[in-house]
Amino acid sequence: MTTDLAEQVSTIYAEANAAKSAGDLQKAHQLFTQCVQLNGSEPAYHLSLAICCSDIAQKVEPLREMAMLHAQQAAKMAPELLGMWIGLAEISLAQSRFPEAIAAFEQAISMDEKNARLYGLCGFAYARMCNNVKALEMYSKAVEIDPEMGDVHFLLSCLYAGDNFNPAKQAFHGERGFLAERPARLSVESCWNAAHGYLGCGDYIKGWQYFESRHNPNLTNKGQILASQRFKVPMWNGEKDCTVRLSAEHGLGDCFLMARYIPEVLKRGVKVIFEVQKPMIDLMRFNFHDVTCIEFGEAGEDIDYHLPMMSLPFVLKSKKAHWTGAYLQADPAKIEQWADVIVPGIPNIGIVWAGGKRSYNAENNETNRRRSVPFDMIAPLLKTDSINFISLQVDEQEPFPNPGIKDFSDTAALITLCDVVISVDSSVANLAGGMGREVWLLNRRDTCWRWFSDNWYPTVKDFRQTKANDWSDVLETVQLKLCELRDRMFPNEGKDAAE
Repeated sequence: MTTDLAEQVSTIYAEANAAKSAGDLQKAHQLFTQCVQLNGSEPAYHLSLAICCSDIAQKVEPLREMAMLHAQQAAKMAPELLGMWIGLAEISLAQSRFPEAIAAFEQAISMDEKNARLYGLCGFAYARMCNNVKALEMYSKAVEIDPEMGDVHFLLSCLYAGDNFNPAKQAFHGERGFLAERPARLSVESCWNAAHGYLGCGDYIKGWQYFESRHNPNLTNKGQILASQRFKVPMWNGEKDCTVRLSAEHGLGDCFLMARYIPEVLKRGVKVIFEVQKPMIDLMRFNFHDVTCIEFGEAGEDIDYHLPMMSLPFVLKSKKAHWTGAYLQADPAKIEQWADVIVPGIPNIGIVWAGGKRSYNAENNETNRRRSVPFDMIAPLLKTDSINFISLQVDEQEPFPNPGIKDFSDTAALITLCDVVISVDSSVANLAGGMGREVWLLNRRDTCWRWFSDNWYPTVKDFRQTKANDWSDVLETVQLKLCELRDRMFPNEGKDAAE
């Protein structure tokens, strides 16, 4: 962590403790959460957040039980009154007692079948019970009755981003949620879902426009310091003959993805200060000689403008995935250093089965769980005869450790030496794609816009789940393709293995 960021987190931590001392537990909770998200390796931040959560829970728990008891009593005493069931349903929902909430909402719906709000809340309870079929039924009924229910359109857009994955419907309902609720807070969340939906459909004009909503507090960046708060200079909007600090944003893979636009920026006579994460700085310096690469958070020189990388296609008015050929390559000296890892005469396959862990962010960590393949499912693949597998995972403590990778300049060299890279949705898949290497993508059902048919990386072959959270078909297909590759490239190896 850089000195500037450490000081910033320390200031937030002091404000959190002051809020707690003043009795403002909600504000303290928000600030302690920021501290954990910005520096998840500091145990004091985790403990302070835990104590704060405990203090909040202790204050409300006795009243929660009393509220539930009296709401149940009211419904028993006057079951003919709609308001009694709505009250019981809403109190149950607020306490995360979803089965009780569903029962009460359905009773209320039977008494008022045209109440769109009841269908929407009942759908939310079903969604929290992971019953997306019933949730979809309830949400759909709600917007049928009242097409202008922005919050339900938003919930539908969330549903179509998951098990019921459908980018077109995600885009439609996200946009409807935005149009119905603006300028309410929900409109920002709806914009975010609309952005992913439209990008998934290949509508980059609308997609990148909605994607700019991330510069406002939303579900994804909650608790993070936004780009507008990091720099005093304005964002770059395509101006020529100036100095721009271009900052890596989101995951490591997104930095590799957006690096394709750097030559377009340079064509405008712009001096680029490229702020990237430490593991990729050597690789980026090798690839972009006309750019000043600095480590993320480093002070750097004076600038006229700044821009988070994910805004590049919006500023440059990109209408397509902008592929003009491979734009990243490995340092030949590094390739030579890694040459002895390769086994001649058989296929050499780079493999990544899990994304980076993000324990500091529950939502992103859940996404990582869905995109990662459990190692016990990958293990049989690694036993395929006459194939040399090379782990490209960054964690050397994994069950199948890598050969000593230190940073992405090492990874790029190994990718160059491999015949194919097999990877989940990860930074390695993006790097290999940007290098124009063949990638077999082990892809989750609810994939993101980066891997659609208007492929940002034409050399990536998508092996996608047909059913959410089920990797069996994907791995079976990849196993067959591996054997075909081996037999095609090295026919004698396949025969020898069979004998």
